[in-house]
Amino acid sequence: MGRSLSIGTWVVNKKSMQFSNLQRWLITILFIALSNTCLASIQLYVLQPSPQHQKFIIVAQDGESPEAALSRYKTQLMRSSLLKSLVSAEQLQQFSPGHLEKLEVSEKPAVLILANRGYDLTNEEKVGGQQRVEKFQEKLGLQSDVFLLPIAGSIGLSNANRKLYYDAVIEHFSAVIALGGPDVTPKIYSEAQTEARDVNLIRDQYEIDFLKHWIKAKKGFLFGVCRGHQMIAAALGFKLTQHIEDHGDGVWTEHPIKLLPTKSKFLRSAVGMSEFMVNSYHHQAVVYQSHPDVDLAAIAPDNTVEALESRDGRIVSTQFHVEFMDDIVSERIFARIITKIKNLNSRFGVGRCASLF
Repeated sequence: MGRSLSIGTWVVNKKSMQFSNLQRWLITILFIALSNTCLASIQLYVLQPSPQHQKFIIVAQDGESPEAALSRYKTQLMRSSLLKSLVSAEQLQQFSPGHLEKLEVSEKPAVLILANRGYDLTNEEKVGGQQRVEKFQEKLGLQSDVFLLPIAGSIGLSNANRKLYYDAVIEHFSAVIALGGPDVTPKIYSEAQTEARDVNLIRDQYEIDFLKHWIKAKKGFLFGVCRGHQMIAAALGFKLTQHIEDHGDGVWTEHPIKLLPTKSKFLRSAVGMSEFMVNSYHHQAVVYQSHPDVDLAAIAPDNTVEALESRDGRIVSTQFHVEFMDDIVSERIFARIITKIKNLNSRFGVGRCASLF
């Protein structure tokens, strides 16, 4: 008699290799599932509606043209009452096919900025805090290719394609920047809304889902300011204080901060001093608790959390708007960021499906 081979709870006759109908059915289902994962595909495109616009990343699913992908994105955006409230009809009209091409690898590091307001999609003249994207571009100089990820950029994708989309972005981009902006929805960090305002749950869910995947991959650099600092903290498991006084609630102010010892020494090694003045324009704050991978990097005189650093040096976030500071501190921090991005500027082929068979 042929010997029997036990595979988990399955028993297969080794001589005849005969399977029961149930086993054949399970094998078929498994093969289909693996095949569907590999057949699912996406393509990243660069959209620039006009020469005056920023460059945006658009994702097309298998068999979908970039124009159709853009139309799908806009349609899905308008179907969500919460997302629709972020973008006016005029702003969305500007977000139209202009120059569309496949995203290609460049010798320059690619930096992805996460949009969170409607005016981020337009080429309209911006003033004051609206100039945050332009300020980041100015500080990064010509040493990086800067792109924007539209609000809820993965909307309308299947779960399989959303995962491929995250993987493709992680493989292509050396750094992600989370911008300042409106309050973070308390539901994101599992609390009821009490004093947070101007929140948008759907936008925040898309953004934090992306941030969690980026953080988990541990490949590129992540930098965030103000709201971006708070979103990164929430993605790492921290909670927020929904309202604090005297930190520029609706008006710019200044105050000193003190750098604390951290494992990565990112800010301390960049700035070269332990205390300095920063700007402030917020009314929420991160609540820091001991974390195995993240250090408290700076505090204000009232102990407000002013900066976080991951211990591997891949994540840095500041409550202050370093992009709007025109001093030696800002210059040195951005010099350190540019160096970090260059050092992490590597490209990897995905090729996951080929290895399954």
